[in-house]
Amino acid sequence: MRGGGLAETRVPFDDDWYEVVQDGSKLLQGDLLSACPILRLDRDVPYPLPDEIPTIVQPADIVVLTQSCDSDQNKVTGVVCCTHFDLEEAKEKNQQLSRKNVLEEIKKGRHVRYTLLAARDAHPSIRLRIVDLGDIFVLPKTFLEKVAASQNPRLRLRTPYREHLAQAFGRFYMRVALPREPF
Repeated sequence: MRGGGLAETRVPFDDDWYEVVQDGSKLLQGDLLSACPILRLDRDVPYPLPDEIPTIVQPADIVVLTQSCDSDQNKVTGVVCCTHFDLEEAKEKNQQLSRKNVLEEIKKGRHVRYTLLAARDAHPSIRLRIVDLGDIFVLPKTFLEKVAASQNPRLRLRTPYREHLAQAFGRFYMRVALPREPF
């Protein structure tokens, strides 16, 4: 201590958004799973449902959004997830994402459907990612636990980045559109 002040305690800051998860680690909020098989209904599924339901199985990179405490305490049987994409690949498929300043707009929360995940150079590495919060789905918890166990190592968002993602998810789904403005 100098000059009668309080001793300064510094916690080393690790600016890596991710932790590397190894064998046996349970599925938690913020887990990134690569090429996870997703079963989706065909957009033109008829109603009433026929005996054979038209479905599509497609692999997707997903991020787990369900709260870890709910999963740990077996309060859920399904896990809420969203897709995420390599930003450069997403720009090729979606012209809106190619517009000038779109990344700044997303970062500032002006495109609430999307949020960004940082790149990581160390192994396992990923490039800058964009999460599509409008592409939400629920998969069985037991199924996702098997997918997660097969991906070794895998990445998990660290705190406060997973909470930031959860907040972006909440912002997107809690919006209220008024039928008319007050003036």
